[in-house]
Amino acid sequence: SKYIVTSAIKYFSISGKDYLFFYDNFGNMYFLNRRGEARYNPSFSLLDLKSQEIQLSKGISVEDSKLTFIDSSSRVVEKALSGRFAEKIALDSSYSYESPLIHVVDFSGNGVFEYVVSLADKIATYGPDKKLGIFESFNFQVDGNLTILGESEKYILIENKKLDEIYLFDSNLSTNHVFPVSGSLKSALGDLNGDGLLELVTVYKGKIIAYTIPPEVY
Repeated sequence: SKYIVTSAIKYFSISGKDYLFFYDNFGNMYFLNRRGEARYNPSFSLLDLKSQEIQLSKGISVEDSKLTFIDSSSRVVEKALSGRFAEKIALDSSYSYESPLIHVVDFSGNGVFEYVVSLADKIATYGPDKKLGIFESFNFQVDGNLTILGESEKYILIENKKLDEIYLFDSNLSTNHVFPVSGSLKSALGDLNGDGLLELVTVYKGKIIAYTIPPEVY
């Protein structure tokens, strides 16, 4: 790429062919083979993006594979790589002018996408049907102070900037009694020592802190 690559490299295989997929900050998409050679050239670029977050759902062919992303009008867009199919849905009619932050999330790693919206002091989840599921209000501004953590299972991390505290939620916006804890969005989540418990590693005032999350909810 001549531009800045903004995505992780995703691997998938269709009909015995391997693909390495990534995209850059101008919405150009790349589908390479294992030798770094172009294997598929999409007919369009993603120029109308709200954020540099694009999800790929594998189809029966690479042309039938589908992209899901948020456009500049805060609509969920689902578009086949062939360009033949495109669906644009507003999760809420007010989002076109309120400009929320919307994450496209595969919480369970099964290829089914849900949506996490943060706006002012609220967060909300929308299901695969694009309908409102759960919402939560806070006594601080959330806005962009939210990120998604985890590998096979995803979690929502929120930071209270004023108090330097973080909260961790699952897809049902359930949390654990240990939260909030001191920390920041500079965090990672996983089972670090293979004991079946999640550890949250975070940066706090120049220090690295690891928290073990007891199996109360997660």
